[in-house]
Amino acid sequence: MVLLKEKLEKIDIDDIKKDVKIGIIGAGYVGLVTAAGLAYKGYNVLIVEKDKEKLKKIKQGICPFYEPDLQKYLLDSIELNRLSFRENIFDLVNECRYIFVCVGTPIKDDGTYDMYYLDIVAKEIANSLKNDFKVITIRSTVPPGTGRWFKKAIIRYRRGLKANFEVVSMPEFLREGNAIYDFFNPSRIIIGSDNYDIAKEVSELYSDFNSPILIVSLEEAEIIKLASNAFLATKISFINSIANLSEAFEANIENIRLGIGLDPRIGMDFLKAGIGFGGSCLPKDLTALISVFNNYQINPILFEAVKIINEERIEIFINKVKNALWNIKNKILTVWGVSFKANTDDIRESPALKIIPRLSQEGAIINVYDPKGLHNFQNYIQKNYPHFSNNIKLIENIYESTVNSSAILITNDWDEYKKANYYNIYELMETPIIIDGRNILNPLEIKEIGFEYYSIGNNIK
Repeated sequence: MVLLKEKLEKIDIDDIKKDVKIGIIGAGYVGLVTAAGLAYKGYNVLIVEKDKEKLKKIKQGICPFYEPDLQKYLLDSIELNRLSFRENIFDLVNECRYIFVCVGTPIKDDGTYDMYYLDIVAKEIANSLKNDFKVITIRSTVPPGTGRWFKKAIIRYRRGLKANFEVVSMPEFLREGNAIYDFFNPSRIIIGSDNYDIAKEVSELYSDFNSPILIVSLEEAEIIKLASNAFLATKISFINSIANLSEAFEANIENIRLGIGLDPRIGMDFLKAGIGFGGSCLPKDLTALISVFNNYQINPILFEAVKIINEERIEIFINKVKNALWNIKNKILTVWGVSFKANTDDIRESPALKIIPRLSQEGAIINVYDPKGLHNFQNYIQKNYPHFSNNIKLIENIYESTVNSSAILITNDWDEYKKANYYNIYELMETPIIIDGRNILNPLEIKEIGFEYYSIGNNIK
């Protein structure tokens, strides 16, 4: 392990950037943020994306998903001619020394990562290699051992031909909704490689980033990524378990979390009670880590408990709704939030995807509002629950969503909910009840207006 605490050896990085081409394979959340960020930093960046509709939008400077500020950086990079596109991996590999692999690694039914897309990329890179040396950096989230397998796959597909390349693992730590900030202000840069000289070369691409750079082995880098997400998930499930205890003793979880989080060894981040974590990272990576533990006959009891606690949050929240309302059949319930958190339109593994169908199944009429996630949610409902679609109404105005409603259910944490005019909302509702699954509102202020207010980890009547 090598920790580069100080800035790298002084070099004229701006002069170097204009001659460096970096290829990005896959223009999803990780790939597109990385491409736009590196282009903004001054590098020439090339993108290959097999989804033709997505690629068409990107070429027009249109971000195919919502991520704050990404649209601006995308447009700037295209206008500065630092971001360009190639039709295939062959052309990209032949033009670029540095190739970043950012393809999806979804979870299969057995809880393991699906390596199909990585294998396709390995084959296409193998068929593209010539004599000049290439540095292939895996940014996709993968299980330990993937970098070594990826290298072996390329060699196999070369069928005895010379293969002049090195594989590096460089996990990303981009939070959806904060990805641009995280790209330019990384807490750390992890570079995994068995070749120190190559790892140092990759680190020089980031020499003007003000963050520590840690050089480790391939497997260590891969484990760091999974372990980091598992720890964040553990903090969330921990405080949610304490929230259950808090309610049992009619205590206030916000006071408890403050008392815990003020300990610098623990901290406040991710120590927020609610209805559980979702998204494309924590649930997937936790499930995959459990599978890795099982494959190596290591007891995953801690992470299984974290997963179970998170899954139980849905039932706890639904029971809270039922207890507050007594009867939900034929009542209008307003759900604020279908994206898994604020500042994104990503609905993957969002708690609302389980809550809304359950309430609809029991006869409730659901008005759904979300600042950015409605389109994705509409597609999800039509595909998975078409028989409930008549009971689920998507409404694009926060106030209209509350008309004649029996209760507002808050399932993610957009700032818009905090800034809403609750005096107006009080007048619009049939019964002014709020069930806050994210603990984002001030209970005293809401109660003073006249609302019944229920939250997580509090017995506030």
